[in-house]
Amino acid sequence: MKRIVLLLCLLVWAGTAETVGAQWRYRHHSPVTRASVAGVEYHNFARTMQKIDLAGEKTLLFSPTVRGIAFTTGHSFLIHERPVLRIVHFGFDVTWFDIEYGNWRRKVESKNKWMHKIDMSIGVGPAIHLSPVRRLGVQLYFHYDPTLSGVAHNFAGEDDDKFELVAGYASYFSSGLVVSWDAFSLGAEYRHGGGTYRGIHIPDITISPDRIDELIGLDKKDMLEKQRHTMSGWRFYLGFRF
Repeated sequence: MKRIVLLLCLLVWAGTAETVGAQWRYRHHSPVTRASVAGVEYHNFARTMQKIDLAGEKTLLFSPTVRGIAFTTGHSFLIHERPVLRIVHFGFDVTWFDIEYGNWRRKVESKNKWMHKIDMSIGVGPAIHLSPVRRLGVQLYFHYDPTLSGVAHNFAGEDDDKFELVAGYASYFSSGLVVSWDAFSLGAEYRHGGGTYRGIHIPDITISPDRIDELIGLDKKDMLEKQRHTMSGWRFYLGFRF
């Protein structure tokens, strides 16, 4: 009887050791499979470039290219544990939070023109993971990114002190390539999309405490018609995957 109990204990211990060993190999030897189907978290710091087309500005003879920075955090899940052809995993990404800020300044016909733009979004989409050698990972992905976007610019008027403040919902689509070594990654992403914006025309860029009531009481004539803005551009980023 004691021999049977001892044998069962050895079998349980061996199975537990194998499971722990497999989990360790997933976590330490491949950035793609190291956490099994639970996937990995990603945190990216990006340099961005966006070309903006302002459909509402019929007299605008240029399309500003807004340069900025972005931060993205999310989770990449796998839908199966064993790789296809030994190196391929299929999964999907969920971006919990993405924020991007960019600005643009240029002298146009002796006038100082500028734009500030901020986007906050989430994202979801399919991904393909390749693990050709130990610790090296390659990921291809496509995301849909619903976005809240805000833009301030002074393109409309002749006076540099007059500007427009608009905000709205935008639908962006992004596709990218990530190459990772262990926990570090480098990536490139192309984003495009557009949205409908609504806002107000601010008569004077100078805002002081004694003008707050004036700005709050802007008449309906200061409200802008809906504008359709489109965007396309690139992100290049350094990331960390855990």
